[in-house]
Amino acid sequence: MAHAPMPDIPILLVEDDLDLCEVLSEYLELHGYQVTTANSGRDFYRALDLGHAFQVAIIDLGLPDQPGQVLAEYARQNTAMSVVIITANDALDNRIGAFQSGVDLFIAKPLDTRELLAAVSAMAARYSERQALQPANPPALPGTGVWRLKRPPRQLISPAGGVMTLTQRESDIVALFARVKDGHVERQAMLQAIYNREDRAAQRALDNLIRRLRVKLEAATGHPAPIVTAYGQGHTFSEPLVMDSAAK
Repeated sequence: MAHAPMPDIPILLVEDDLDLCEVLSEYLELHGYQVTTANSGRDFYRALDLGHAFQVAIIDLGLPDQPGQVLAEYARQNTAMSVVIITANDALDNRIGAFQSGVDLFIAKPLDTRELLAAVSAMAARYSERQALQPANPPALPGTGVWRLKRPPRQLISPAGGVMTLTQRESDIVALFARVKDGHVERQAMLQAIYNREDRAAQRALDNLIRRLRVKLEAATGHPAPIVTAYGQGHTFSEPLVMDSAAK
């Protein structure tokens, strides 16, 4: 059953073909979506820097300044939004590379706008359903602004008092953040600490681990996760974080 389009769902459309960008933007807006357009990788990063909480990103693979696959990977590592890749080059290697970057859907050009609308509607509906299932956030505790990691029992406690149970590797990642003064851990150090290797399989596993942890934190708190990724360099926990002394 097709999902009915929902109003006020924020969409980020990244397409360097100005005519196509206008057509797709108008089509989605006519069906009730709020569309922010970007015509390059630079515009994409600028839109994210403005703090908009997009639910779906539609990204052209062949942008003038940076491959769409890089933008998709950045979106996957730093946000909870779904990612749709659109491209005229739907070769198998491109599709595989896109899915390895964490893309949710790959649509070949020329586009059928009905297919794109159906994909966006389904992703937005699943997002809303997930949000509806989340418990209400507990009230913030006065005088607190610090995340706390308890190992054992592998629990991360938000500044508002919410308790998240972590997997072993999620707990290991958070412990790495807690052990450094500024919360920044180099990617190479993470790979060695978690997987004891740095091959492509380990790198993809680390990206997926960071993504799952970010989604878990956002779902539990209702706010963007304080995990910032510098592409190819490392990851930073951007808010105060402490670990119980017994677990250090």
